[in-house]
Amino acid sequence: MAAAGDGDGFIAVCDQTAISAHRTLLRVPPGPEGRYVALVHHAGKFHCIDATCYHMGGPLLTSEIEDIPGHGPCIVCPWHHYQISLEKGNKLYLGIDHQYKTTGKTQQRVHEVKLEGGKVWIRLSTEGTVASDEYAYKKPAPAQNASVRKLPRSGAIHGGGAPAPLPPAFGACPSGSTAPPPDSMTVGRMVSNSMRGGDGVAPWAMGTGSSAPPPSLLRGPAPPPPRRTPASLASVVKKTVLSHAHFTLTVALPSLAPLLGGRGQHVNVIAPGAPVLRPYTPYVTPESSPTEVVFYVKVYEGGKASTALAALKPGDAFPLEFPSLHGGFGKGFMRPETEAIAMVAGGTGIAPMLQVLLYLRRCREGKATDALGMENVKDVHLVLANHTVGDVPLLPLLAAVARAGAPSVHITHAITTPSSGAALPEGQALSCGRVDEALLLKAARAGAAPHATKLLICGPQAFNDAMRDLAAGIGHRPEDIHVYE
Repeated sequence: MAAAGDGDGFIAVCDQTAISAHRTLLRVPPGPEGRYVALVHHAGKFHCIDATCYHMGGPLLTSEIEDIPGHGPCIVCPWHHYQISLEKGNKLYLGIDHQYKTTGKTQQRVHEVKLEGGKVWIRLSTEGTVASDEYAYKKPAPAQNASVRKLPRSGAIHGGGAPAPLPPAFGACPSGSTAPPPDSMTVGRMVSNSMRGGDGVAPWAMGTGSSAPPPSLLRGPAPPPPRRTPASLASVVKKTVLSHAHFTLTVALPSLAPLLGGRGQHVNVIAPGAPVLRPYTPYVTPESSPTEVVFYVKVYEGGKASTALAALKPGDAFPLEFPSLHGGFGKGFMRPETEAIAMVAGGTGIAPMLQVLLYLRRCREGKATDALGMENVKDVHLVLANHTVGDVPLLPLLAAVARAGAPSVHITHAITTPSSGAALPEGQALSCGRVDEALLLKAARAGAAPHATKLLICGPQAFNDAMRDLAAGIGHRPEDIHVYE
């Protein structure tokens, strides 16, 4: 279907009389090559935004709208409650001063709307690359109503009976069964099926449709489609129990281990017997062979993936995949002038930090080639936040890394509930309380030259937001910060 244009980039998408609801799903331009957008009518004004959430592919069509002072109306993703500005496409977060803030980065593409001549006109935004582009040309996930927002988050399966098996592209279930066609599912089952796409890799978006816009709609070059490796089987070599809720799995990955590098790159693990997909960050220890990696796993009560992984024993296998091998982590991950790395991790957020630390060590020992531009890094300051010393994961490995030197590694533990009976390895400092500005200032080497310190952050979403806020407060440059989310 040909779309009517006004010569200024606006496309007539429908008659005004066709807009009878507060949210309308449209394709712009109309037809099979159009971009999926949500037309939102709120407080007497029309807004147009990409119809699928940039974070993990959640459907925004039935999302709630919240008016946030200073930021205007925000659409709230029903899956993980991300608040996204309808006017700017920024994600909002609540700072440690209990004020809403934004990083200033557009993650959800926003488009222009006008009403003229009885028609609704939309001009697509196509400048540069925005995170929501990945899903823009794929049909949005099926959605129930906005009441799902009141259900548990963190990838919980929402209603509709037993979950369907995974699609064949994600590795067959133990029985070899495959997912039934969409028209045979209830809406709840379709939602649960689509939600198995942890960390932005939703199975419903893995079909044959392109994630890049048609060239005719672009004002600049098309963003590259995301690259993914096919699912591979990881064979368990060794299981080490650390405590009742913590263990490591050493697994053989002959085809993918050489690709891991030291970016803090996660992989998507497909838990056997519990068809859910979760991101885990493996690392390579000094004792690992070139084809082996280690996963640190914390078992959560009711956690499908962690419980399934806990049941594995040597000789068992499970499928996994790399969601994005390019991921923006090339030579530019570290600038030539970067002399130090500050790492701030909460709980299991230690995993990507270990990957980077151990990669640095292997590079200095000549066991790996530095592909990330970290040759000038001399110091690493690692701050680990946990409730108690007993909660700190992998203390012996951290102690070995600190002793090795080259680069020099300084470790500080921010413990909110200190105990006189617990001891830290020699050389590791204790700070009672949460990570605060003073601790971050010390780790990030306040006053150092621009780009001299790269700040890496990983933890739960609230922790990441608070650390990002602290970093901005001490004047750390956004381009020198990387947050694993």
